[in-house]
Amino acid sequence: MRVNISSLKTVCLEMHRKYPVICILLIYLFCGAKHINTWDAQIYLRDTLKLGEGIIYDRPSHRLLWVDIESCCFYLHTLNNKRTICYPVSTKIGTIVPETDSSVIIALQSGIYRYFLNNGMHFIAHPEQMISGNRYNDGKCDPSGRFWVGSMALNQRPFAAALYRIDGNNQWTVMTDSITISNGICWSNDKTKMYYIDSPTGNIRVYKYNDRTGTIDRGNILRHFEPDEGVPDGMTIDAEGHLWVALWNDSSVVRIDHTTGIITDRVNVPSPKVTSCTFGGKELDTLFITTARMGTAKEIKDHPICGSIFYCITGVKGVPANRYNDTNPESTVKDDQ
Repeated sequence: MRVNISSLKTVCLEMHRKYPVICILLIYLFCGAKHINTWDAQIYLRDTLKLGEGIIYDRPSHRLLWVDIESCCFYLHTLNNKRTICYPVSTKIGTIVPETDSSVIIALQSGIYRYFLNNGMHFIAHPEQMISGNRYNDGKCDPSGRFWVGSMALNQRPFAAALYRIDGNNQWTVMTDSITISNGICWSNDKTKMYYIDSPTGNIRVYKYNDRTGTIDRGNILRHFEPDEGVPDGMTIDAEGHLWVALWNDSSVVRIDHTTGIITDRVNVPSPKVTSCTFGGKELDTLFITTARMGTAKEIKDHPICGSIFYCITGVKGVPANRYNDTNPESTVKDDQ
C-alpha cells in the first residue's frame, strides 16, 4: 500500500486538536521514523553448541556464563585469559545465573540448584515437581537478587508452563501461568518495570514491578513480532533502558525502544537460530550472543559457524547483571506490607 505523506500530514494536523497523541504517533511512524542502525556480529568463540542459551556476564568475576540445553552442560568463560570450562550436568539445563565467584544457580529439568564449582550441587526448589513433561527454561535475577525462572513443555504444548520467583529463603511463587515457552526477562534500570517474553505469542510484555515486594501487575504488550519477523527469545537491557532481543529464525538481535516498541538497531548474526544476548567486558560495551546448531540440513550447511558465540560493539553499553542473593531480607516482604 502506498502512503501519500503530504495528505497524511494534512489529515493529522486537522485532527491534532481532537486526537493529539494519535496524530503525533502517526506522523512519527510514517514521516519521521528513524533509520535502523545495522551492525554485523563477529565470531568470538567457534563452537558447535546444539542449543546455546542464557548467556550472562558476571562483572565481579569477569566471566561469561552460558548453557547448552541439549548437551546438558554449562560453561564458564574468563575474559582475561579466554579460558573456557565446561561443566556437565545430569539433565537438560535451561539457564544459569551467578551467585558468588565460586557458585552459580542453575535450572535443571529436575529442579533449581546451587552449583558449587568445586564441590557439587545443593537442591533449592522444584516448583514443577508434580508436573511431568516440563522443563525449566530461561531466567534471570531481579534487582534484589530473587531468581525468576520460567518453564516449558518438552513437546511445547501450549499454556502448560509458568513463570516462578525463587526467593532468598528458597520459597517459590507462581508469578504468571498459562505460558507456552518462557524466555527473555529483564528489569528496568529504575526498578519499576519488568519485561518478559513468552516466545510463541511473539510479544514482549511490560509489567509494573515492585522491587520491595517482588510483585508485578498483569502487564501490557510493548512490541509484537509477526511470524516473518522472527521469534523473540533471550533478552537484555542497556544503560539507556532499551531492550536487546535475540530473534530465533531471523539471524539477528534487535534493539527495541522501551517507550515506543520500535526497532532502532539490528545486529546481523551468521546463524539462523539466535538465542540470547548480554552486555559484557569491563566497560560493558560488548554485546555477546549465543546461537544454536539447529534447523534444516541446508540452514546448517549455509551457516557453518552456527552454534558459536558471537560479539558486536555498537557504541551502546549495558548494565551489570544481578547475582542471586540468598540472604536478601527483602525477599520475605509480603504484598500487604
